[in-house]
Amino acid sequence: MGRSSRLILALSAAAIAGVVAVSAAPSPVDTDREAIKEAVGALYAVISGPAGQERDWDAMRGMFTPTGRLTAMVREIESGNPRQFEMTVDEYIETSGAALTARGFREHEIASRTEVFGTIAHVWTTYEGFVDGGEEPFVRGINSIQLVKVGGEWKIATVLWDSEREGQAIPTEYLPGE
Repeated sequence: MGRSSRLILALSAAAIAGVVAVSAAPSPVDTDREAIKEAVGALYAVISGPAGQERDWDAMRGMFTPTGRLTAMVREIESGNPRQFEMTVDEYIETSGAALTARGFREHEIASRTEVFGTIAHVWTTYEGFVDGGEEPFVRGINSIQLVKVGGEWKIATVLWDSEREGQAIPTEYLPGE
């Protein structure tokens, strides 16, 4: 093998090693996806806890953009028709905080799908909710969470959720293993 052939072979090996080294590093999208997963996990963690445990509401406020909203889809008692119940983060804390602390509540993700484009992300996260002492979930549903990347950090812009009920089962594609 001539000198030029050895040089080409050495450069080729170096180029391949460089590609392997570059591809071993996490991509920006992978890094974003991990940060988004952590943001969603932090949201679940802050609302979950045993009876009597105060929640870290300041941490929750810090997870959201200044104009962040939470919207529950609820059913009107008389008509059964769906309607939106929209809240700011502080309104959520005012309406739900005492009940979460008094009776205890845990909510955790059982499946999720994340889509990212530039500085926006959408997470479909299927959840189960339990009260203290409960072995079986008393509620299951889907959170639709939109996030934006602000100053290099993923912040929650909106959380919209609806619960499973008679006549409204969670579609299989939003359940584990699908």
